[in-house]
Amino acid sequence: MNFETLSTGVGRNIRDWRKQRKVSFVTLAQKARIGKGTLSQIENGGNPCLSTLVKICNVLRITLDELLLQ
Repeated sequence: MNFETLSTGVGRNIRDWRKQRKVSFVTLAQKARIGKGTLSQIENGGNPCLSTLVKICNVLRITLDELLLQ
């Protein structure tokens, strides 16, 4: 698996978990204390840093493993 495929998969997983948890895009960005532009880039295959992924996981109440291995 290459890096681009991994980034796209992580973004898709975040979107899937967000919808499953019924958390809006804006709410996730606010509660994770990240910009809406940043979240949009991540959900669309951008390159997130680990600390941002941890913040997102905390809001969605999932582990980093759950996010990455879905």
